[in-house]
Amino acid sequence: MKRHEYEELGIPKEFLDVLDSASTSLKDIGFSMKFLMDLLNEDDWGFILKCHSLIDAALEKAILERCFQAPCEVNGVKKLSKIVSSFGFDGKAGKIAYIEAYGLLSKDKINFLRALNTLRNAYSHSIKNVDLSIEDISEQRPNERLLEKIYIYELEQKHVPKTDRARRFFISLMVISIFANLRLGSGEDAPL
Repeated sequence: MKRHEYEELGIPKEFLDVLDSASTSLKDIGFSMKFLMDLLNEDDWGFILKCHSLIDAALEKAILERCFQAPCEVNGVKKLSKIVSSFGFDGKAGKIAYIEAYGLLSKDKINFLRALNTLRNAYSHSIKNVDLSIEDISEQRPNERLLEKIYIYELEQKHVPKTDRARRFFISLMVISIFANLRLGSGEDAPL
């Protein structure tokens, strides 16, 4: 659908602005909004691994452009990009640490990224988890409060998405919001 078609449906301008910004960020790393929305049909394993990969690429680009204020490539050489791509996702010197230090995302979204990373690690480091749901993995790690961090806005309203597709849709909205925030580089949350 084109933007004017969404506007005719009464979708708020602020939400459309977030979608536009997220779409631009996705294109910057070589993906489309359609790719992200198609992930809703994946199982939890594939969905989490692919969302994590998208976010990882976006964090790398944001660190280069916002933190180091450097292009991804200089005279055809990607030296700084190679260094940033070697950073871990989380940890004291990880990509999340840079994003947090520069104030590019809110604390809630940083917590979301850490929970997403924990889920990704559970899926990718143990093949026995391939058929487990996000809730199953969370139940294995009760002290980490993964569901609280993944469904932050929904839990404030005291309900968790009930179906697999609804859970993946909610996580997709968080991913879209993070992409929009990283594109804006303001440190302020987009309206999502």
